[in-house]
This record gives sequence, C-alpha cells and structure tokens, in this order.
Amino acid sequence: MTKTRKIFHLLLLISLFWLLLPGWAIASGTATVTGTKLNIRQFPSTTAKILGQVKKGDKLPVFSQKGDWLQVKFGKQTGWVFKSLVSYQAANSQTTAVRPVQQQTTTSGTGSNYATVTGTKLNIRQFPSTTAKILGQAKKGDKLPVFSQKGDWLQVKFGKQTGWVFKSLVSYKLAQPEAKPVNQAPAAVQKTVYVIATTVNLRTGPGTNYAKVGVARQGQELKVVARQTASDGKIWYKLANNAWVAGWLVQEKPQVTPVSSQPQDKPEPEPVPNLPPAEQGLYIDIRAIKEGDGTRIKVYANSSVTDQVVLEKQDRQWKVILPGAKLLNPFDGAGQSWPGLELLQVQQLEDDAAGVVLTAVYSSVYAPVLIPGQDGRSLEILVGLGRLQGRTIVIDPGHGGTDPGAIGGVLKVKEKDVNLAIAQRVRRYLAEEGAQVIMTREGDTYPTLAERYTLANDQQAQLFVSIHANSNTSSSVYGSATYYNNENRTSEEIAARLKLAQLIQEEILKIPERKAFGANNGVWLDSRGLAVLRGTRMPSVLVETAFLSNPTEEQLLNDPGFQDQIARAIAQGIIRYFTE
Repeated sequence: MTKTRKIFHLLLLISLFWLLLPGWAIASGTATVTGTKLNIRQFPSTTAKILGQVKKGDKLPVFSQKGDWLQVKFGKQTGWVFKSLVSYQAANSQTTAVRPVQQQTTTSGTGSNYATVTGTKLNIRQFPSTTAKILGQAKKGDKLPVFSQKGDWLQVKFGKQTGWVFKSLVSYKLAQPEAKPVNQAPAAVQKTVYVIATTVNLRTGPGTNYAKVGVARQGQELKVVARQTASDGKIWYKLANNAWVAGWLVQEKPQVTPVSSQPQDKPEPEPVPNLPPAEQGLYIDIRAIKEGDGTRIKVYANSSVTDQVVLEKQDRQWKVILPGAKLLNPFDGAGQSWPGLELLQVQQLEDDAAGVVLTAVYSSVYAPVLIPGQDGRSLEILVGLGRLQGRTIVIDPGHGGTDPGAIGGVLKVKEKDVNLAIAQRVRRYLAEEGAQVIMTREGDTYPTLAERYTLANDQQAQLFVSIHANSNTSSSVYGSATYYNNENRTSEEIAARLKLAQLIQEEILKIPERKAFGANNGVWLDSRGLAVLRGTRMPSVLVETAFLSNPTEEQLLNDPGFQDQIARAIAQGIIRYFTE
C-alpha cells in the first residue's frame, strides 16, 4: 500500500471516529424558540423530566424528529422540544413555523370535518392532555374544525390558533366516514412498550372480559407482536408470550427516527445511585434538580428511611434530619443558585452515628412539600413546584380500626383497607402537585366522625374528600358515585360542592371498568345526613368508589392497579377544581 493511500485511510478513520462520538451528530436544521420560555424534555413526552429551559429567540440545532417533537442540542446534552413552539429551519431551506398539517376544513357546508360541543362548556387545551394549559373555552353548540386526532383527543381550530379537545365531550362528524370493522383483526407489529400504571392485568384476549393470566408492574418492558382494535374502539396489544395488555395502560418506548443519517445523542434516564448493602449501615445519597421556577430534592437510601426522618420548621427554614445516616457522596449543590431557595446545604455531622442534616431556606411563597417514597427507601422535597402549591386538602379514608366497613362476599376484602390504600395514593399524587395533604388516619385506626371533620376545620383546609367503598343487598348492583351536601349552605357553597363532586366523578368515569351508579352520572345529593359532609365548613364530597358486594367490583377493589386508577382520577378531579 502506498504512503498516500495509508494517509487517506487514516484520515477517513479519524473522520468516522469523530462522527460516532456522542454530541457530534451533524444537525439537520435549526429550531428558533417563538414563545417566552420553552421546556427541554428528556424524552418526547409532556410528562418527561424537564432538563432545562430556553428563552424566546434562542436557536437550537436539530438532530432528529419523532412525531410532533424535535430532538435538539442543549448545552452539552440533547433533549426534546414540542415542534409547534418553535420556528424550524431545515438545512438549506427557508424558515417556516412548524405547524400541524391542516386539511381543507370549514365550519359549515358539505365535506367538512368538525366537532360540535355537547356540554355546557368545553376546555381547549394546548396539548392532548387533561393537565395541559387551557387556551380557552367553547360553549354548547359551537362547531370547531378538526385537523387531526391523537388517541381520545381531537386537534381543532379555535379562533386564530389550534388546540385539543377530549373526543367524548363533542359530537364529531367525518366528511367521508370509513366503515370500521366490528372487531379489527390483529395487525402484526414489532415494538417495545413499558407499563405506566402501577400494575396492569395481562389477559387471554383483547378485552376486559377475557380471563386474567398475570400482571405487569410499572416500568416493566413488554415485547409487542400484534395490535388489535376491539369493538369498543380500544387498542389492545398482543405480547410475545401470547398474553394481551390494554393499550391505554402502556406507552411505547421512545425510539429515535433521525432526520439525518448521522449518529444521535440519546437521552438516558437519571441513574439511581448504587448504595451499599443495608447490613453495612444506613447510607443515603442526596441530589437536587432544577425544574422551571422550582427545585426537586431527592433523597435515596439503602434501607427504610421515611419513618426515621425528623423535620424541624422555623420561619422559612426547614431542617430534614436523618439520624444515623452516612452520606455516600458529598453533596455538590452547596453554593449554587436553586429556584425557590435562598440556601440549600447538606451536612454530615462529625459523629457519623449522629446522621445527616439537610437545611433548606425557601424564598418561594409556599412552604416546601415532603413526599415519602412508596418503598420507604426514598423521599422528595418539592420547592415552588406543582399546580396545588399553597392548597391544604384533607383526605379521609373511611372506617378503620374496629370498624371494618363493608366486607366483600367472595374475597372478604375489608372496606377500611381499600379506603386507606386508595387514600395513600391520592395523597401522593396531590403532594406531587405541591399540596399540603392531611390524612384523617395514617393506619388502621378509627377517628370518630366528629374528629375527622373537626380536623379539616381546624386546619382551615380548602377541600375535604372522604373515600369509601359501597355495598348493597343485591350482588348485581355496581358503579361509582360521589355525594355532596347542601344543608344550611349558601348558593355559592352549594355550587362549589357540586362542582367538586362532578369533576371527581367525571374523572372516575373515564376509567374503562367504571360506570355511574344512579342518575346524573352518579353525582348524588346527600339524603342520609352524612356527618363528615354536614360538619365540614369547606367544600367536601364523599366518594363511593365501587361495590364490595359485587364479586366483579370486589376483585377490582382488591387490585392495586385499579386502586391506583381510582386514586389518579380523584386527584385529577381535585386538580381540575382548582385550575378550571
């Protein structure tokens, strides 16, 4: 081989080496931020972790695209941005704002696709999610041109902008409707999904009427070999082991579809620290993450720690003391600027046996929120985060102690246990949104009815929600119901209680297995004189989640996955109460 050829091959290898290094992918264009602020997310999802923010006018190199998301370079890493919030200039092209492809649609005349509002009011949201920002409202009878559909959401024209509406809240007319098969045959696919619910049932066929053959847990990856649309329009996935899983309880694992053929930087999930075995003593690792206008502090432990935490509050200072703990790594966040905090420091006391002290002096309007991990081996401290900052909410798990409540006829499930399991999950979801959540009972105890509503009144709570399971002499009765009280209330107070009951019930009825018990979508005016509803001064409701006397519903209530669904629904109804 000649010397010239050797040099050529060497240069070629060096070029390929640099192209394969992370962070050296060649950009396929530039995204310019058009809004005031834009979140950079770890994955292409509005629920993904926020890596940071950029401001209006910032230009970001674009490496790849997935649906409505662009993968961009952000500092020394890559992240994802929603493409309708930027102006995207592809390589060797003119700048154009990236917007949804709009079909020829009008609000009237033949050949139009439009959605007609069926309820009194309808929220128009920025993204297809009940947690997305509300752009405005449409009223009953309004016709909205439809551009696209994503799951149970429709993208519509609203004034001079586009937004998203929940499909079941409108009457949707297609210009050229296509006949749907009663039960679409399975279509072969090859992909990986992961479970987003706490637990999900695996079944012998594509429907909740098929026998249960196992369960999968949150975060578990499942290999999909086929997809089928059932007669009710719901998507089901067939797995490699021939079991079926509901499509709405899993999410497709993000995969990169490069715009260019060059190698990509792939975002990695935040690693959990590798802690020593518990027999070596209590070790912890503390990390802080900036999220918009707030800070999330995470404490990881190698054994149960949440029961040992000592919290001392004085003015705007919090001291979180972990007796006997040892720091795995020195905390490197001291001296940095943390949103919502004037000071954040972590100290390992001189005597290791004395433990670790985390001191936080907050500048945010509202106090931090402490959230214990479900496994007892972690906790989070939220500062300036969440839509419920400053809200105090009392959650009341009905019955307890010597009062078991209703008892199931087949599995002998006790109502007091179900109520507490659901309430604990509701507490976590509300706390994650920044609410101060007070439980009327933390374990298997029995506070009197007067103690329950007196606690809420003394704490000056904004809301009181009591959680129960129903029972009936007939095992065929089923459904969910939410009760409110109007005794000795002003018209404004009654309206607030009714609104809370309706929103929680609406969210519960979005769960596939749920139906309303009774008229008015299962929203009941209390005729029994329920003490916790009569005695509370703030808006209050009592939720009857399902019937323990019904064998099918008893099995549901005993399922942690269903308990989690109910808890999420109750929490979402409460969030809507404060934000809509």
